[in-house]
Amino acid sequence: MDDIIHITLQSLGALRCICDFSGNKAPQAVIDKLEGMRLNFLWGGSRNKHKIHWVKKEVVLNSKVKGGLGLVPLEILNKSLMIKWILRYKVEYRSLWKNVVFAIHEKNRRLCFLPLVKSHSRTWKEIARMNSSLEAAGIRLRLLIQKVGLDWKWGGDGSGRFSVKSARYLIEGACWE
Repeated sequence: MDDIIHITLQSLGALRCICDFSGNKAPQAVIDKLEGMRLNFLWGGSRNKHKIHWVKKEVVLNSKVKGGLGLVPLEILNKSLMIKWILRYKVEYRSLWKNVVFAIHEKNRRLCFLPLVKSHSRTWKEIARMNSSLEAAGIRLRLLIQKVGLDWKWGGDGSGRFSVKSARYLIEGACWE
């Protein structure tokens, strides 16, 4: 019984960390530890005993389209949630947070997709770096986040609405280092 309580509390702690994933790139060691906790919970193991894994990790983490169980890998979830902030920057015209980011990072008033003054704001810097790493992987957010009239729309899946699922498929299709 103690193992179930311990695993449940660990899982709740992992869910709290997901909130931190949205604006910050999670360190790989943290992702690996949380992923191990999730898989251990799924496979019925605990910190004291390990059970046989009847399904490979890759099958569990692959999308359903690729024949997996559809559990989103935390690294991809982290990247997808950061893409959502980039989209929100474009979409939310009157929000306070966007006005603050604009005031800090649009110093040079250049026309650029995602403004960045490198000496400020670690969180925004990580989001801008995510955009750069997506560009390097062949994902051009400036083409996927499209201006339609006065509004910005997500073009990742054709629906016009952002979803972590559509970002996941986009990221899984790219080649990551």
